[in-house]
Parts: sequence; structure tokens; C-alpha cells
Amino acid sequence: MDNICRRCGSDEESIDHIFLHCPFPKAVWLGSPFGLRIPLDPTFTVSQWLQQVLKIDKTFKSLGEQVFSYVAFMFWTLWKMQNDLYFNQQVHKLEVAILRASKVCWTPPRPGNVKLNANVAWRQHHVRHGLGYVVRDDHGTPLFAVSKLGSFLSVSIGEASMIKARLLQIIQAGFINVTVESDNLEVIQMLQRKTKVADPYLADILKEIVSLVTGSNLCITFEYIPINVNVVAHVLARKAMSCVEQVLWPLTSHGWLMCVI
Repeated sequence: MDNICRRCGSDEESIDHIFLHCPFPKAVWLGSPFGLRIPLDPTFTVSQWLQQVLKIDKTFKSLGEQVFSYVAFMFWTLWKMQNDLYFNQQVHKLEVAILRASKVCWTPPRPGNVKLNANVAWRQHHVRHGLGYVVRDDHGTPLFAVSKLGSFLSVSIGEASMIKARLLQIIQAGFINVTVESDNLEVIQMLQRKTKVADPYLADILKEIVSLVTGSNLCITFEYIPINVNVVAHVLARKAMSCVEQVLWPLTSHGWLMCVI
């Protein structure tokens, strides 16, 4: 009985079980920005898992580096949480595990700036999709974090519309130095005017965003970041899909978001 998993109580507390086969890590991997699935085979090992990750790294260089980095941090996070459970009887939530693995990657904006991180959770064959965004100051402290549902024709249209609305909100709050980060490379490159816009509806939205910068005293920059760095916005967007209406997440010290942000 001493070797039974303290989290699920249904299997031997082996390394493979702690990192892969226990329901908690399985949910963590699947809920990650990469949607990683653990094989159902109970004999599947951590060594085999790492070999699969390395194959991704060799085949898709940029994506593979992101996945490998995330997996490495997630292993450390799961091990630390297992120790918290074993020694302190502390049970962590799923969102905390997913976000902590990416916390070390995100960097605060320059002094005096605020940073907007946005993400869309697209659901194929659905009318409404998840939107998530968080605005943080130069200390990394969140000013607000929101999950909401929205209807739009494409991921890029949804993300561009959200960026436009949130920038207006930030400007109305009195901020003039803003960094916008997204893992949507298409939208960011269009806003940086590196690529042309084929969709006329999307083009109109992007023009309105650019007009906020042109001829004003605002300093707004647009930056692409990998999805494993944009994970807070990703989780907020995923949470929106289980929400009936917009949720402005509480920024209290005991809230799940503040535990990891």
C-alpha cells in the first residue's frame, strides 16, 4: 500500500505513472498548448515519450524546440507538485500545472509599458469559439484577465478583432505604451506590415488597429511569441469554452491565476 499513487490511489507510484499514466499528468499534457496525448499502453515509458518528443524536434525544428522546452519544464513542475502532495499534502489544480511550466518563458514589458497577450481557442464545426486575454504591467502583475465566447469566421479574424477591442480598452484606461503579443504569426506579420492581407474583412480590422498608432502619441508594438510562451492567454481561451458569458477573473492572491502568473 505504501507504493500506491497518492494522487489517484489506483496504481503503483512509479516514475512512468507520476509523469505519464496518472490521470492528473495525462490531463496536464492534453491541456497544454500542444495538446499532447499519452498513449493508452500502460507499459509506455518516460524514455519512449522523450524519444517521441525528440522526433518532433528533428522533423519540425522550430515547433520541436518549443515542445521540448515545454516538456522539460513540465517534468520539473509535475515532480515538484508530487513532492508538495507527498510532504505537504498540497493538491494543485490542473491550470496551475499547465501555467507554471511556461511561467519562466514569458517576460514582462519594458518599464512604463503594459503587455497584452491574446489567444483564440478555435472549435471546428462550432459557431462560437473561445477568446482569452490578459494585460500585465512592467512588474508582470495582471491588470485584468478575461475569458469569453465569440463568433467569427476564422482564427485570424477573431484574434484581430480581440486585439482591436482590447487596445481601445487599454488606451481608454490611460496607457500609451503597449506591447501586443500573440502566437498567431499571420496576424502579427500583417500588423507589422510584413505580409499582405487577402481577406477584405480582416484587412479592415487590421487597418483600424494600425490607425490607432498612426498620427498619435501612442507607442504600440506587435510581437510574435511561441504558443508555449503565450500559455496564460491560451488557458484563458480554453476556459471560455466552458463559460456561458464573459468571465473577468478575480486577481486575488488565492485565485488560480495569481498562483502562477
